[in-house]
Amino acid sequence: MMMLAFIVAFLLAPGATVPNFPSASPAAWMQPEAFRLSVGMARGDVVRILTRDRHKIEPSKRPEEIIVEQDNYRRVTLTFRGDRLRSLRFEMVATLVEVRESFDVETRRLERQFGKPRSPSPKKTLIYDRSSPNIIAVLTDDPSSALGKQGFGMLVVRYFEPPPREAGAADSD
Repeated sequence: MMMLAFIVAFLLAPGATVPNFPSASPAAWMQPEAFRLSVGMARGDVVRILTRDRHKIEPSKRPEEIIVEQDNYRRVTLTFRGDRLRSLRFEMVATLVEVRESFDVETRRLERQFGKPRSPSPKKTLIYDRSSPNIIAVLTDDPSSALGKQGFGMLVVRYFEPPPREAGAADSD
């Protein structure tokens, strides 16, 4: 009983953060909200949130990027333009079955939240470019590829601010 009281007090304390608990959904972590981030945030705020939530932050070879390692098979690449977060790229390498299941889960979640993706697009690619941020999800699960021959595939979900349109550019829709 004493331990339960301690845990409740800790979680309700000002500034306390809830650790990343495992989820039943294999793709639950592949969205900005899972990290309390959003496109357009200031770099300092992003680093503060990730540090507070005890994420493992690693530098990238590119100065405009930060890598957040979840584990050996999952990571997030954050890209900044100036001082602002412009892209979150969630990357997962897992067995072919797991990446396919994760892609199906992510497809249903994105459709619930944003509607049907733009057409036409390949079956293993989802594109949402009618609002900001834009979202693209790509499943790589070819069993004849180098990764696939080892029984693995990759799922990438990217939330990003599109590049500014040139003045006078017409919509291609």
